[in-house]
Amino acid sequence: PAVTDGGGAGAGAGPLNVKAVERELVRHRASFFLHMAEGARMQRNYTVAESYLKRSLKESRAVAGGGSSEFSFPFFESLVRLYSERAERDESLPMFLKALEYMDKRKKEPSIVTSPVFGQRYMLLKAEIYDRIATIALHRPDQAHLLEPLQLSTKKGSAVSALYHKAYGCYDKAATIHREHPSHLSASSSFRTASSSSSSSSSSSSSSSMSATPRPTSLSSMRMLSMHSAHRSGLSISLSAASTMVMPDANAYDPQQAAHSFFRFALFCDEQLKRLYAGAASAEEAAASKNARKYAESIVVNMLEAMALHSPQARDRFPRVLQLIGVFPATQRAFEQRMGAVPAWMCIRWISQMMGLLDKAASKQVLTVLTGIARTYPQALYYPFKISSEGLSPEVRERVGALERLLARPLLDRFVEELERLTHPEHRFKDRIEEMKKYVPRSRADRGDPEALAARFEELLADVCDTRNREQGHYNLKFAQNWDGPIQSTFGKGASKLIRMDLKAFSLAYSKLNEKMHSGMLPKGTGTKKLADFSKWLDLFDASDHAAEEAIEIPGQYHGLSKPNPALHITVSSFDSDVLVMGSLRKPKRLKIRGNDEAEHAFLVKGGEDLRLDQRVQQLFSVMNEVFAQDTACFKRHLNIRTYQVVPMTTKVGILQWLDSTQPIKAIVEEEIAKEEGTSPKKVSIGKIAAAKEHEKWMQTHSRGMKRLCDQYFAMYERATRKDTIKKVERQHETVRWDLLRRAIMSLSASPEAYLTIRSHFVRSLAAFNIASYIIGIGDRHLENFLLSLEDGGLIGIDFGHAFGTATQFLPIPELVPFRLTRQFTNFLLPLDTEGLLNHNMAHTLRALKQNKDVLLNTMDIFITEPLVDWEKLARRLAVAQDGGDAASQWFPSEKLRIVERKLNGHNPAEILVDELRASVHKNHKALKQLESIVMGVKGENARADVEPGRACSVGEQVACLVDLATDPNVLGRMYAGWCPWI
Repeated sequence: PAVTDGGGAGAGAGPLNVKAVERELVRHRASFFLHMAEGARMQRNYTVAESYLKRSLKESRAVAGGGSSEFSFPFFESLVRLYSERAERDESLPMFLKALEYMDKRKKEPSIVTSPVFGQRYMLLKAEIYDRIATIALHRPDQAHLLEPLQLSTKKGSAVSALYHKAYGCYDKAATIHREHPSHLSASSSFRTASSSSSSSSSSSSSSSMSATPRPTSLSSMRMLSMHSAHRSGLSISLSAASTMVMPDANAYDPQQAAHSFFRFALFCDEQLKRLYAGAASAEEAAASKNARKYAESIVVNMLEAMALHSPQARDRFPRVLQLIGVFPATQRAFEQRMGAVPAWMCIRWISQMMGLLDKAASKQVLTVLTGIARTYPQALYYPFKISSEGLSPEVRERVGALERLLARPLLDRFVEELERLTHPEHRFKDRIEEMKKYVPRSRADRGDPEALAARFEELLADVCDTRNREQGHYNLKFAQNWDGPIQSTFGKGASKLIRMDLKAFSLAYSKLNEKMHSGMLPKGTGTKKLADFSKWLDLFDASDHAAEEAIEIPGQYHGLSKPNPALHITVSSFDSDVLVMGSLRKPKRLKIRGNDEAEHAFLVKGGEDLRLDQRVQQLFSVMNEVFAQDTACFKRHLNIRTYQVVPMTTKVGILQWLDSTQPIKAIVEEEIAKEEGTSPKKVSIGKIAAAKEHEKWMQTHSRGMKRLCDQYFAMYERATRKDTIKKVERQHETVRWDLLRRAIMSLSASPEAYLTIRSHFVRSLAAFNIASYIIGIGDRHLENFLLSLEDGGLIGIDFGHAFGTATQFLPIPELVPFRLTRQFTNFLLPLDTEGLLNHNMAHTLRALKQNKDVLLNTMDIFITEPLVDWEKLARRLAVAQDGGDAASQWFPSEKLRIVERKLNGHNPAEILVDELRASVHKNHKALKQLESIVMGVKGENARADVEPGRACSVGEQVACLVDLATDPNVLGRMYAGWCPWI
């Protein structure tokens, strides 16, 4: 076709309108600059954002021929948000008030009045500005007089309350617009040129979708929002020319905008609810107020409506909704009405939280949700229900009977039963004995519970002494044949002797049996055994022998982050005939599952342990990773925590994902020592090197006459001085190469560039894990509990048996560090120091978690609603040690969460650790004061000691205190020898 400078052009016929094409390109360029400005603003690079807005405006004016055209809402919104964020950064009420005044002058623009999309976004923007003004006025009473131009009504409260009320009204209006215009929701945005028509570009018969009536506006009338930065850069607030850029259709938008509106409203109401609680005399008083009920219902309604639109942020706050329907029964009806629109898969992530509520006030509502999941994704719920139902009362068990029948899977039941058989019978015997102990009389005067004791004894015999079951495996059968007689001889047939024993006699009889059993247990160390030794059923399993609908899905495929498709899930075909028996105390076993994808999937089967704590820690790590992914600084630095699947099946067995291409840090260091000494790694132990002997020698000088190990350490806390301890640490360091870990990892690297990449991954993963483990209170961080990824150098934490401060409160020798940051770790960073490589990453991680503390605390609420069995035992132990009562089991989980909240609020880590020691089994020990002094440090020497008592720290100060405590030689020199602090 011919080319001309003007005139219309039909599609595929007639001359090409060059000017029209140029105008279209300029419009797209203006739109591009606006998007760039938004990106810069979201990264808080306000200078760059302002520059791109200026360029966008310039391009728009070029399209308009240098004149003015209609009002552009997207440009207006971007500019006001930029200005508002600067005002928030500077805590400037005048700047916010200018923005509010400008918005009021623009509220009657046709595109705002007639377009549901822009009208909603306008109300949401205004609500956020009211909210921010109120928050500044609340914390800066000296600026309250600046609010007079708003002419706020204070009849029912303060000016701040009036501002929050206005914000609530705007949020409510924004949400209402969505509810009143559901027909405008579409799968994706429809983009087109704001001033274009359906005919040729020269035609003006069709008006823009962004404005019913294009209205020229002079530049002078746009100047009222005169910001300081705009004057400096020449960016005037002229929104007319910007209307010609490519913008979304005003009557078509994706559901994400609606979800965002509902979510923001819910967050605002949650903040107001917490403000009410903070100002009330008691939680009961706050919950009874009319406003509290209003805010609670608004949270439930809007959060669920956001979830119905697949909002990941709302999904992550579902535990808060569960919490509210329990505290505010009036919200349960709204929950029932809205929950039907929420996809079942959105709740999979929180199955454990819901299982903990089956015996609580909101059980009816929770049961409905669980039933929906059971119908659609039964194997997502099977294992959590199986383990949680063990602790349900008969009454609750009857109430969930329909759900239990819905989840009935005989083949899965058998699968779990056979996995339990993989636990050595010697250990199963010991576990059964521990269960029986609580029914044994403490003395001859105490009757105990003979009926329960006899019943438990019969269960023991059925478990480990069944000589007729030929499918239980050769090793299990041989154990039953060898020990059925001695066990029944010791305790009597039908428990006839057992029911007459007191605890002392019972313990003595068990000890004799246990000693003989363990002397014959195989293998002695790590080694391979046949699967048929422990379970013939597993060894012979073939999926083709069972119906397709009975297929066993390989556990761990339901993560709840996206809609699952069970038809595509990998199912179990068979099992490898060999198992790798680990040499650790409980002898866990690596089992390889052959899937229908023709691949092997390895899992570690752990028996005799309730893995729910490990699972919940992994869930918290997963939630933290979501926080990091949404935080600009963390995302740019690739800060995250490596997670793996943990599937508790019963309180006695569970499986963990086997991590290939990893190696324990302990093994890596010992291999390097072996290279240096020219010997085999099997002959090297970091617990027996010269530094360990130096520690043992030093301990003897301060604990003569002490037999028990814990007494030796407490004597050392009292007698060893700071100077003496630091000198001992220096002597230890002289015997250990400073760069063992560094040399070992360098030898694994293909090139210097690869080494630097590995080091970078190591530092980032260490920073994220350190902060996460501090917040959760993870202890027992010896070097076997760290794996190094041989693929990228990332650090992976494993085994979380000690979390939420239990390593400080309950171990005989308390842990005094927030995380592991010993010499080999810090030297790996050289020639850079921890300040440059580590501290900054830790600061970004901690800041992100503090900004999202509500998400973490809501997730942790399960520890209160469904306390772990181990926690109940620890609570009883603590009550005995501190002369407490039965209330300890209720107090314990709540106190753990209170400590987490203190950490997220910036309290001095040393002060928190001291409080944990004062609430520990060591509370009454005479060396407690010396322990507190060691932890608090010395003023002028330790950053943690220089923080004013009771004052909240900044993020930087908190990180400095943590690193100071973790690297203090006076603390590390007193750590338990098994922790190997010299490495």
